[in-house]
Parts: sequence; structure tokens; C-alpha cells
Amino acid sequence: FSSRIKQSTGAECSSDKVHSDIYALISSEAPSTPLSDQQITDILNGKGYKVSRKTVAKYREDLGIASSYVRKQQRYQEAKKKK
Repeated sequence: FSSRIKQSTGAECSSDKVHSDIYALISSEAPSTPLSDQQITDILNGKGYKVSRKTVAKYREDLGIASSYVRKQQRYQEAKKKK
């Protein structure tokens, strides 16, 4: 069973949908400027989800995705190796 997330309309959606949206946002981010948990929260709240930054961080970790700081450092190291 998956948990439910309230939307601004009062409806509810599956937390799996929010996980999917977080994954999609991070997958499409610019490598040099990864999205922070707060930025992801703001985008999701703009889409009508009622989620906190803490929830976004938890879901991101559930997906096995590192923080924006770590993602930026990893991409920097990868670029450095290519040179």
C-alpha cells in the first residue's frame, strides 16, 4: 500500500506519483545546477501538491538519489576525469 498526498484541490494522490515527479524533475535538471529539495518542494507545491521539504528529502532518499550538493560534486568529479 502506498500513502496518500493531499493536493491543494482537496483531492488526494498516491505518494508513488510524487516519487515519480521527483525522479522526473531530477532527471531533467541541468547538470551544473542541480535542484535543491526546497526548489523541488516549490515546484511540486506549484503543481498543487501539499508537500514539505522534509517529505521531498525523504522521497528523494527512497529513490536512492543523493542531495543536490553531492550530485553537483559527483558531476564535477566526472567532468574532471574526462579532461
